[in-house]
Amino acid sequence: MDVATTGFGDSEIAQKAEAIYESSIRAKVEPEHIGKFLVIDVETGEWDMDADDYAASFRMYHKKPQGKRFAVRIGHRASGMFRGGVPNRD
Repeated sequence: MDVATTGFGDSEIAQKAEAIYESSIRAKVEPEHIGKFLVIDVETGEWDMDADDYAASFRMYHKKPQGKRFAVRIGHRASGMFRGGVPNRD
């Protein structure tokens, strides 16, 4: 997918997710949930958290399959992006 089909570029999704995390999520999840995975819908600001990255992604996918989601591991810098899909669990 590209910007034309998603409406957002990768860097814009990451920036929106970071802004949402910093302004309305961080204080609710740190430090109690360090290491868990958090998936943010950058269009709605909704989020889900789980120790299992697939579980959080799956729940967010079912709320809005075509959503623009960004995943973070709480307390870690590494993160990833999900654009409309949910990762396979093989």
